[in-house]
Amino acid sequence: MKNKTIVAIAIIMTVACSNIFAQTEKGSFILGGNTSFSVTHNDTEVHGEKTKMTNIMLQPYAGYFIFNKFSAGLSIDYDYSSTIKSADVSVLTDFRYYFTNSSVKPFVKLNAGYSNQLLDVGHNPVSFRTNAHGLKLGAGAGVAIFFKDNMSIDITGQYFYSNLKRVAGGTDGGFYDTSRRLKAKVDELRLFIGFSVYL
Repeated sequence: MKNKTIVAIAIIMTVACSNIFAQTEKGSFILGGNTSFSVTHNDTEVHGEKTKMTNIMLQPYAGYFIFNKFSAGLSIDYDYSSTIKSADVSVLTDFRYYFTNSSVKPFVKLNAGYSNQLLDVGHNPVSFRTNAHGLKLGAGAGVAIFFKDNMSIDITGQYFYSNLKRVAGGTDGGFYDTSRRLKAKVDELRLFIGFSVYL
């Protein structure tokens, strides 16, 4: 009886370990989405202005494990700002590497691709808004916490860098020549929480 119990435990552990490994093994797919939310309050003493800005970023993604623990795929970043009343859209590659075969998997990720953003240029009252596009790069690290064999909750910290140029002129009320060439470099730090399914 004791030997049967030991064999049964060994079989269960083997199956459990194989399921954990199968999550990120070569040939598997990953589908998921992340979200980042922030609210900023600004109280300017000089003019007595009070503003509230809400930013929400949604980041659906899909990938394929071309090697064990390493996936390559695409993500679409949709970033809405309540101040500008518009959304920035980026299409990025998504590369991930997972470090362990346990139910808690640390990972690192890299992104690169195209971004189209609406920028505020200048300072009120001499300011305008204009569209710009260009290269966007990202690097981050996080942890995938598996609550089922093929499902995880993901927590990720990420840095983004964008190098943008003007797409078209904006409206400036006569203060700026909006036909002039414009360049912008944008740095962002984000904390995401998300959900992934492994197929």
